[in-house]
Amino acid sequence: HHPTLAVIWLSVAAAGILSALSLFWSIPSSFLAGTSVAVGIAGINCVGNLAGFVSPYAVGWLNVTTHDNRMGLYFVAACLVLGALLVRTISGKLADR
Repeated sequence: HHPTLAVIWLSVAAAGILSALSLFWSIPSSFLAGTSVAVGIAGINCVGNLAGFVSPYAVGWLNVTTHDNRMGLYFVAACLVLGALLVRTISGKLADR
């Protein structure tokens, strides 16, 4: 009901996601060495490509099933939070070394 607030929060979310990308891609090289870095980055790309394929279908299915467009966005937000928690867990383990 408030398009201005929606655009502001989407802009904040986009800024957070885009600023985290450069930090995210430095993680594999911080705990992998040699050819393992290439394998780790390839694995990340595979999961990312799979998510890019599955996400639109999942969001569409949630929107049609629940008759509420917010459910698809909540799903995407939950995936982003889960990813952030996983990255935090990995970086926390790296700091303990």
